[in-house]
Amino acid sequence: MKKFLLPLLALAALALPARAQQAVAIPRPDPAVAEFARGVKFTVAGYNGGSEVQTNFPVLVRLSTTAISGFRYSDFYADGSDLSLVDIGFVDAAGNGLAYDIDTWNPSGESLVWVNLPRMTNGTEFAMWYRCSKTGKTLNANNVWADYTGVWHLNESGSGSANPKTEVKDSSTNLLHGTAQGQASSVSGGKIGGSWRIATVYNRVDASIQIDLSDTVKNAKVNDLGDTFSASFWLQRKNLETKWCVTGINRRPDGSTAGWGTQINDNNNQLRVYANGGKNQYVFNSTGMTDLNSANKWGKVDVVWFNNNGNIGYKIYWNGVSYNVDGNSDGKNLGTNPTTPIEQPSGIPLVIGNFQSATSDRAWSGELDEVRLIKGVPSAARVQADYDTVNTTAFLTADSVVEVAVVERPIANLQVVDTGATHIQFVGTLSSLGSDEATECSFSGKVWKTADGEPSEWMTFASGLTGGTLSRLVKGLDPATAYSYKLKVTNDEDVDSDEVSGSFTTSGVGVGGTGGDMTRGGDDWIHYFRVGFDEQGAITNDYVFTPPSYATSVRALVVGGGGPGGYYAGGGGGAGGYYYNETLGVTPGTGYAIHVGTGGVASASAAVYGSNGGDSSIIGGAVNVVVLGGGAGGNGMLKNQTDTLAGQSGGSGGGTAWTGYETGSGTADQGNNGGDVPSGKYQEGLAAGGGGAAAVGGSVEFSSSEATKGSGTGGNGRSCDITGESLYYAGGGSGGAKQVKTGNGMG
Repeated sequence: MKKFLLPLLALAALALPARAQQAVAIPRPDPAVAEFARGVKFTVAGYNGGSEVQTNFPVLVRLSTTAISGFRYSDFYADGSDLSLVDIGFVDAAGNGLAYDIDTWNPSGESLVWVNLPRMTNGTEFAMWYRCSKTGKTLNANNVWADYTGVWHLNESGSGSANPKTEVKDSSTNLLHGTAQGQASSVSGGKIGGSWRIATVYNRVDASIQIDLSDTVKNAKVNDLGDTFSASFWLQRKNLETKWCVTGINRRPDGSTAGWGTQINDNNNQLRVYANGGKNQYVFNSTGMTDLNSANKWGKVDVVWFNNNGNIGYKIYWNGVSYNVDGNSDGKNLGTNPTTPIEQPSGIPLVIGNFQSATSDRAWSGELDEVRLIKGVPSAARVQADYDTVNTTAFLTADSVVEVAVVERPIANLQVVDTGATHIQFVGTLSSLGSDEATECSFSGKVWKTADGEPSEWMTFASGLTGGTLSRLVKGLDPATAYSYKLKVTNDEDVDSDEVSGSFTTSGVGVGGTGGDMTRGGDDWIHYFRVGFDEQGAITNDYVFTPPSYATSVRALVVGGGGPGGYYAGGGGGAGGYYYNETLGVTPGTGYAIHVGTGGVASASAAVYGSNGGDSSIIGGAVNVVVLGGGAGGNGMLKNQTDTLAGQSGGSGGGTAWTGYETGSGTADQGNNGGDVPSGKYQEGLAAGGGGAAAVGGSVEFSSSEATKGSGTGGNGRSCDITGESLYYAGGGSGGAKQVKTGNGMG
């Protein structure tokens, strides 16, 4: 049997695909915490520190399709345009999450990720997992660089000449971000991703990245380095000079006797380390530091400042190897000094590269990468490992990608961005539909009063989604009330994303915006502004409206004051202008002046016009909405009188009452013309109607039948449901009849 079984097993092994679901021993996170579909095991194989265990060691993980068998960027849900959404996680051998920091993400080449190993020695194993369809993909929220004072990857794009100048990020918890100055500019092809060219030529030039420490908290973080600390940086010379040039990271103002830093003399292969300005310095003749001053070759410098029983001491490493000083590998002591020999000059900035001054020491011409500051003295094994994890590919080995069968869930980043007295706003980004068979998703949620208990039904917020931004504003909530919510995305394969849930309490101040008389209309708070009267009987028609904190647009309906009918069986008054905007842009918290136009006043004499209705308006910021009042109707007189007046123009025009006299004109987008009396026709006591928002005013009807003769009807108004029900606004008045005077129109 065995001679048949072995060939069958061999054939089966050959038939396995490159990324088959195999029973490979690989650390894995708890699927209930983070459900990943792809995994890679890494092993530290090039650590040369013997039995010395490194703690909180940042190992550099290199990701590419050539370095890791079966690795594909297309397996990630996120494209890397937003690093916070890259579906990746790391775990130790026991499956516990590890902190990580994406240095460089390059889907067309090599990506670089720093991973914190709490305990590291040769043979340490950990795993990277990706293609995560769980929102809990962040297995460890700690910072990789929590032990460091500052870490600058120098992978930003920009230059010191930009306006505003490019910000250079510090990845430590101290957030000591710098600003590029002068000739400093980013370049590609650094030692670890991108790097920064400090100066293009040797000169007394402004070429640096400056970290401002005028902030007392940040200044204290750097001062905490005390008198025992170390700095490290990668450098590459570009132009060789014969002068001392400032390089690396420094803290010394121009010409000051305080501060610390490093300099290089290119031609003489010398590295100078100093403290307290120039008072305490030592020149290392770096003949043993191969390539320190060679052009276009990367190397790593580690400098240690230490206080050895009151003595200032320096220790230098080049490419991970300690530089022997006078036969002493422990560094160089520079004589007796005060108890705190290395000064941290308060408020003085940190500078990467040249000092921030055109009259300072000479700028170093070359590139810098991965600059770090840390308190204390690292061991020789630590310095060597820091160098090897970057420079030696054999330091870390990677197994082939392992696949795990998981449910392919939609991926959406859902969160609350705003709550107020009567609303909550949800936003998110849909980055994956889940399985390849899914074509679209719906966004659903529940919002309920916590005391009432969770409802069974989900509300569909949006459907037909294929990706991009999600947003939903839920309004109509009660002030000062505890609410709960749940959110999810569901694809058309009926697979849900992880649910996002939470609770909140609406504020008890206000009910949205302020101003006017407020009522509820469905989910909306409606602000009414009308003509009113104060206690003395004076007209009140000026108000201020302030949008609530969540409103960047409002629905706005504005109607001008109505025009009066004409004197003595005159034409009908025109409607006030009509304006409606579904999304009138506003700024939350900004006051907008509201003016409500009053109705026009009718004429008491055939020889003069009545007054048009008053204009209504919303004015403030970029908003300038003005709606005209309605035109007054034309005056009517007995036959053969010559002092009849035409209808007036306004938001909608007033109707005329006599042949040959013009009808009032309406304003475009606000109203319509009034009606008229056909030329050559006259019917005593009949007049045309005023225009309305939706139609012109009706004309006088002539007929041989007395029963069908009549004045023109007013033009129709427009329907609007802004109050929650459909109502008509801005209808015109009908024409007068039987020589009866009309009253005042009050709009």
